[in-house]
Parts: sequence; C-alpha cells; structure tokens
Amino acid sequence: MISYDQFCSLTEKLGFSVYTYLPEDVFKPYKDGWEYSVNDIAELTGKSPVTVRKWFTTGKIKACRTNPWAALGKDVKNKLYIDHYPYVKDKIKVLESLDQKRIQQILNME
Repeated sequence: MISYDQFCSLTEKLGFSVYTYLPEDVFKPYKDGWEYSVNDIAELTGKSPVTVRKWFTTGKIKACRTNPWAALGKDVKNKLYIDHYPYVKDKIKVLESLDQKRIQQILNME
C-alpha cells in the first residue's frame, strides 16, 4: 500500500484530484495545516470522543499536542486513508501497479 503522502503527490503529478479515488465528503473537511481537537474529529467522523482519544493513545493519529489532544488535518487524513483503503483499493490499484522506480520518477518530476 502506498502512503497517503505518496498517494497525494502521485495523483497531483498525474493531474488527478485525490477525490477521484477517495470520498470527498470524508476528506475535504480537513485542512492539512489546521489543528483539530478530539471533539472536532469526533464530530467530523461521527465517532465518539472516547474512540478518537483511543486513536491518539494507540498512535493511529499522530498528535501535534497532547494536553489537550490535537492533530493536524493531514494526520487525520492519513488515518482516514488507512481506514478507507479497503473500500477504494480497486480504484487505487492502477496507481499502485506502477513499480516503485516509476513512482519515484513521477514524484521527482518538476
């Protein structure tokens, strides 16, 4: 599985929107550099604050702050990408079928 960062870079270089592959309503509310609290994430994902705190304590979401817990939007998106991967893997299969050398060539293109 390619990482979320690789996926975003690759789709951009190929001229696609990430929303061609991922559900826009799930990913678009998060802005990469913004901080989101436990309650923000719970509200946007429809999960309980207890579940979101578990994501932090188990490392499923990288915290930018721990008191109180907060994460950057890009780190929340990474968690959501991993969660949604089973549902979109067939769409992403074409991108992943590129060998690692070709992926690096595309990512290094100016």
